[in-house]
Amino acid sequence: MGRTEWRKATRLFAKAELAALELSALRDDGENDPPPPQFLNTTESEPASRETIRDVFEAYRTELQRIGKARDAEARWAPIIDSLVNHVGHNVAVQITRRDVVKWTDHLLETLSPKTVRDSYLATARAAFSWAVDKIDLKLNPFAGIRVRLTKKLRTREKGFRLDEAQAILKASRAYKGSVKEHPKMTAAKQWCRSWRPIPGARRGDMPVARRGRPT
Repeated sequence: MGRTEWRKATRLFAKAELAALELSALRDDGENDPPPPQFLNTTESEPASRETIRDVFEAYRTELQRIGKARDAEARWAPIIDSLVNHVGHNVAVQITRRDVVKWTDHLLETLSPKTVRDSYLATARAAFSWAVDKIDLKLNPFAGIRVRLTKKLRTREKGFRLDEAQAILKASRAYKGSVKEHPKMTAAKQWCRSWRPIPGARRGDMPVARRGRPT
């Protein structure tokens, strides 16, 4: 401890001793305790962050775009930001609490799927405020740790087609008849492609195309 620090400590000890004597005298006289001495309040209050919610998202988006990411973030994030600001009822980033986030999440789940809430709304807000904690004077990320559990879809039937369904699909695909000029292999390939169409998630571009004897 240097000379300056030692002097400060000595003065504080002296003030504390005088305050203790004064308090003891007041109690002996039956008086109420006075408020704590001002010198005991050694912590200086830090100015609250003035960043708005929209400022946080805007600054985060700007940094992402600077490195070539989030080109369409302005349009994609607009409904997320508007929903958050409207729900909490203010635009002050530091005033968002964990309770606010939980209520906002519950509100979103009333109209949106859990996957959309988790992967779009919460993920975007969590990333933006995490960036704000690292880059600007935001102390906490209220979105950290908030999770949305996805429920498995109830299966109402077994996977695959029933025998009658498979027979109907194959019958319909075999019903295709090519033109007189069409090569038999091309006709067979088109029949095969038609049998793919009822498969859930199948896309026309995924279906094989006959090219000189080999499917690609």
